[in-house]
Amino acid sequence: MSENTLVDQKIIIASYVHVMKDEFTTLGGPALALRNYLKTRAAKLTCIWQPLPISDTLNALAEVFQDGSRIVYHLPMLNWPWDREGGINFLYVALKPRDLLADAYFGIRLRDRYDYWIGVEALNALAGVALWRMGFVKRVIYYNLDYGEVRFKNKTLNGIFHRLDRLAARHADVVWNLSAEMARTRNRLANGKFNFAPQISVPIGTDVERIERLPLEQIDRYTVVYLGLLSENTGAMLTLEAMPVLLKKVPQAKLLVVGSGPLEKEMRVRAEQLGLSANVEFMGRVSDEMVEQVLRHSAVGIAPYAPDPDSIKKFTDVTKPRMYMTCGMPVIITGVPPVAKEIAENRAGIVINYDKDELADAVIRILTDDELLREFRQNAVKLAFKYSWTDIFSRAFSETMSLVEKPAMGKSR
Repeated sequence: MSENTLVDQKIIIASYVHVMKDEFTTLGGPALALRNYLKTRAAKLTCIWQPLPISDTLNALAEVFQDGSRIVYHLPMLNWPWDREGGINFLYVALKPRDLLADAYFGIRLRDRYDYWIGVEALNALAGVALWRMGFVKRVIYYNLDYGEVRFKNKTLNGIFHRLDRLAARHADVVWNLSAEMARTRNRLANGKFNFAPQISVPIGTDVERIERLPLEQIDRYTVVYLGLLSENTGAMLTLEAMPVLLKKVPQAKLLVVGSGPLEKEMRVRAEQLGLSANVEFMGRVSDEMVEQVLRHSAVGIAPYAPDPDSIKKFTDVTKPRMYMTCGMPVIITGVPPVAKEIAENRAGIVINYDKDELADAVIRILTDDELLREFRQNAVKLAFKYSWTDIFSRAFSETMSLVEKPAMGKSR
């Protein structure tokens, strides 16, 4: 689908989003980038937003972009008054009725017929299928961001997740997966029992054209960054544990921890125990603009995902390494997500085992070798340019259009 074809399309996106200080942030995932891509290209774009549990507000809302204007509609909800960090998994499930209500309310209230409904996650895609039956949408895209054999540790929740995923993948017109591995795993688990809609890969991208990288001479040469959720499976604690080993060889090294999560309090205590107060700064959640500034000025990005056999990171694409590379940073990463192979093959960083000594040694190599850092930075940016959001979404819509227009597709709902 060319951009000229998009001019004639009315598109609706239903997705979760992260809201901080009345602003959407990239923590909400690719749907925000999709909105930015479509709002100046589609004839009409409606976005139904369902704030994540860690957002400042839980109120659903809708944005409508048409003829250069933006109109916002609200669906007030009772905000959860208790600790959202501690109850994030419970809230994630508890908010699903809100999400379905928002889909139905805005999908019907806005009184239009859309060419494409793009549902992020299975429930949003299935809401689109219901609205297709009611005549409000013509085509449904299931945009799948999180997939794995074990999506939830609770067996009942995990079973429900896979049933909903299969329903959405069967009844949508096209499935967008973050990686080819997600499609292979879905097909393998189905064992030939279900006929799924065509599946295409739509990986994580970045605004690589917009972000201006700094020359090596202007960065903070000994600053290392961990960006993202502070949890057991993201390697946040391992990064902290590697610091004493790193400081023995590079005493001027500094770690910036950008983000928050269940381990934050424990990590702050551990940093004190290790005597790292002068070398570790916990920045908490910050704006997207601040994230970019931190990454542009820093030397190395850390992404040490834990090798949990049930981790969904084995199947999906991940945002953090791509953000590092877009800002010119080499990546130190474990071999868990598929992107690790690309980083190794393109010499855009170093792939390690989940080990604090290996992590520290990799950082030391880069921080003490200007030529290696320069080479890795150049390669990281080259790899980032392969994942421009503009190129990714242009290819996705082109492939989607060619699939749904095939008369022999035989799709039935």
